[in-house]
Amino acid sequence: PTSQLYRVTTDNSFPYRVLAAQQDNSTLRIRSATYGSYIAEQDWDVTAGAESGYVVADPTNPDIVYGGNYGGYLSRLDHRTGENRAVSVWPDNPMGAGADVLKYRFQWNFPIFFSPHNPKRLYAAGNALFMTENEGASWTQISPDLTTNDKAKQVSSGGPITKDNTSVEYYCTIFTATESELEKDLLWTGSDDGLVNVSRDGGKTWNNVTPKDAPKWIMWNAIEVDPFKKGAAYITGTRYKLDDYAPYVYKTEDYGQTWKHITTGIDPMHFTRVVRADKKRQGLLYAGTEFGMYISYDDLLTTAVFYYSLLSNTQFALAQGKVEMTGIDYENWDDSNNGAYLYVANVLNLTITGDYVPPVSDTQPIV
Repeated sequence: PTSQLYRVTTDNSFPYRVLAAQQDNSTLRIRSATYGSYIAEQDWDVTAGAESGYVVADPTNPDIVYGGNYGGYLSRLDHRTGENRAVSVWPDNPMGAGADVLKYRFQWNFPIFFSPHNPKRLYAAGNALFMTENEGASWTQISPDLTTNDKAKQVSSGGPITKDNTSVEYYCTIFTATESELEKDLLWTGSDDGLVNVSRDGGKTWNNVTPKDAPKWIMWNAIEVDPFKKGAAYITGTRYKLDDYAPYVYKTEDYGQTWKHITTGIDPMHFTRVVRADKKRQGLLYAGTEFGMYISYDDLLTTAVFYYSLLSNTQFALAQGKVEMTGIDYENWDDSNNGAYLYVANVLNLTITGDYVPPVSDTQPIV
């Protein structure tokens, strides 16, 4: 292990790479397979961004990578030329200032993602959602403030003399966002202060579709669009910072008009950070919790199987029939971070007969 890891994504190179940001270190991209005997230093690159942000590769050119960091900083790195330029949504360094005085609020783990329908369209989320189609040379705001915008929770952090504002302390921000692969212009956002919003027209209009029974101040950590059914999505939230360790996963099949809480098969103390839906097998779900990974075949996590052998605090990306995960060694856990290892699990041949679920085979750390 090199460092603790934040969000994990993959690119379209071959062999495909896994990309992530390392706490108190650089970002990285590393190949999921190698032509040598083992994955080693030659398969690893430092890439765009810095320690805390999302890292995403251009879908048409995997050597162009965008990476975030705290303060809303966003960079574009061309691995072929070495050019690394700042393409931040709002070119201001907010370091030291409280969130209440900022024009836009960006969490240090702010979402960055490409449109699955337009490879030139890149999204970034602060307290509003932004879009660029010219590699970050200019940005367009395509939503209003999609948070509670509670000014009482945006005051400067720290003591009476020395303040501590690096944007990890910023609140009332969009913490997860995505565009549907099935439906162009269907956008979802979830905020760190409990709101879920949806737009079905590319950001022209927005509706608050927060689950009515979701507890107040839940931090929405991941949204996953159902790859088979229009209007369906999964959203995962946490409240461990409020001493609530319950898992919160909801599913909608009507664009957020109604939601169902679907965590029956997850231990009531295993708070859950992410759910991903398999893109080839309908109903197959992967849930990343603080204590490991669950796999469910019923689309509702009611009969989920827990894999103890995997590390805790799991995040996922899916690519080419495999699951990319970050996990953290629980004995060396630091609650400010998300993971310490990258794993690639081969799930091409997972089958189920009756109540038997076979173990995940060929699961190996690549970092």
